[in-house]
Amino acid sequence: MAGIEQHDIAIIGDGPVGLTCSILLSLRGIDNVVFERYPDTSIHPKACGINQRTTEIFRIIGIEDEVYEHCAPPEIAGRTACYTSLGAEGREIVSRDAWGGGIYAEEYERLSSSRYCILPQIRLEPILRRIAVALNLDGVRYATEVRDLEQFEDHVKLTVRSRDEDYSVKARSFIAADGGRPFTTKLGVSWLGERNIFDMVFAQFRSPLRSLHPDPRNFITWSTNPKMGGSTKTGYLYQIGPWPLQPGEEEWVFACGVTEHDPERFDQQTMIDRLRRTLNIADLPVELRSFSHWNVNAISRIISRR
Repeated sequence: MAGIEQHDIAIIGDGPVGLTCSILLSLRGIDNVVFERYPDTSIHPKACGINQRTTEIFRIIGIEDEVYEHCAPPEIAGRTACYTSLGAEGREIVSRDAWGGGIYAEEYERLSSSRYCILPQIRLEPILRRIAVALNLDGVRYATEVRDLEQFEDHVKLTVRSRDEDYSVKARSFIAADGGRPFTTKLGVSWLGERNIFDMVFAQFRSPLRSLHPDPRNFITWSTNPKMGGSTKTGYLYQIGPWPLQPGEEEWVFACGVTEHDPERFDQQTMIDRLRRTLNIADLPVELRSFSHWNVNAISRIISRR
């Protein structure tokens, strides 16, 4: 296999799992390379809750304190609530402590000196990328897609595309950190469960909502309206910083199910109108940053033995 680029470990995907794996391998002197098909880290907030076991790993790689500096402050990171809406006629249905806040604080502190924190991937991934690149300057590659993968007894061979050119990479092992999308069949992984339960739409936006919220301590606010499908289909809202919060930079995420009253595909104005309708604040100032459609699935991976 002369002329083929070779590494100990190849990692597919630059999300928190892929970048953290690369950092841990590099710290131990293990050669690795990361391939990410997109040109940069995530442009969508995606997941935001970081468990204590993960922040313990962040301590090992030296970023725990930096993550805490940018995560949601304690006063808004430990509560969730459900409302009919946030408008003048809206009512709170129920609220509770969560994620190590309030009544759960002592239990979480007893389990670990690291703490649960809330930081969306758009803020976390750049931190991880900086460390990964510093430790592995040529080994974190963006706009580089793994097109194919072949498994052999003692190695894997990847076909990689970068700048419209294909090249081959040999690795002793590889880590699929891209959600398992392209390579599940090749790896003998099948999926069990129900797909496409209903369609969701997701928006990242800037708005002065904290001053309009009945209780801005709530990190996630659920809305429920039977005429709009109830619960998840009506929509939910959560804060994403950036923290420490600066005037005029208040950002949120809103997600909701697509109902029979909505178009099949949203545009920017449709998204803003649906947000205002769910919250029941007709004149809410909204600066839409991004939005996308996705499907709700209830599936698990089944790994077969070959």
